[in-house]
Amino acid sequence: MKSVGKIIFFVVAALLAVAVVCYLLYEIIVLNKFDSSSLFKALLILASLAVSVFKVVTGTNARKVSVKVYRDSYRDIIGDAFANDSKRENTFFTAVNFYQTNAYSKALKFLDKSETESQNSNERFAVYFFKALCYTDIGVYTEAISYYEKALFLKEHTTAYLNIGFCQKSLGKLDLAIEAYQNAIKIAPDNANAYNNISAAYIDKGEYEIALEYAEKALSYNAKLHPAHSAKAICFAVLGEREKCKEAFRLAVLSGANKESLLNILKTLDIEF
Repeated sequence: MKSVGKIIFFVVAALLAVAVVCYLLYEIIVLNKFDSSSLFKALLILASLAVSVFKVVTGTNARKVSVKVYRDSYRDIIGDAFANDSKRENTFFTAVNFYQTNAYSKALKFLDKSETESQNSNERFAVYFFKALCYTDIGVYTEAISYYEKALFLKEHTTAYLNIGFCQKSLGKLDLAIEAYQNAIKIAPDNANAYNNISAAYIDKGEYEIALEYAEKALSYNAKLHPAHSAKAICFAVLGEREKCKEAFRLAVLSGANKESLLNILKTLDIEF
């Protein structure tokens, strides 16, 4: 609600409250009568007004809080984009909110508007990234890659490369996925997820020894990364290293992997415990 609208609302609410109180005083003092039903109705009106005022006030504060939360959650993507203009900021964060609630078509509609309103590279980067996220989540991977690349043209970003890798892998383009993950490693050499994702891509390619190397590299940076332990278990199973497979399986489950799911994968490789 705009500031002028809020002022009008508060003035009207105040006048109604005064009118209700004056009516009660008129009945009690001038007419010298007390009607409990009238009192109840008056209190009900005052309570309704109080609730309405509360909703207006807390609704505004809630929006401010949500903007702060989103800025903090996506700090490396949003930064200070749209911070100098409350109207443009509201449009952009409306889009972010729709993205958060999986209302992707609505998010994209507001992002289109934010794109036309963008005034610098930081704002365009944020818009492109969230467009890419929307298209990733709805499975339109080619469009998602296009927007990640637009974002990367403005600024290098590890997550953008990781997400491009995911999209390429989903499209069955494993070599391009590996290339994207390698680009992520160039920016963040200690990113365990990037190494793990390369391991997974090599498993899909059937190159298990290389996959094993990347899984171990991932674990050197994050010893509790259960997908990497699971990848090791699969690689050892295929390579005939049964005891090593069992140990990798144990560590995978201990780190949080779904035991039944991993067991089912290993059963397809003729490994049972």
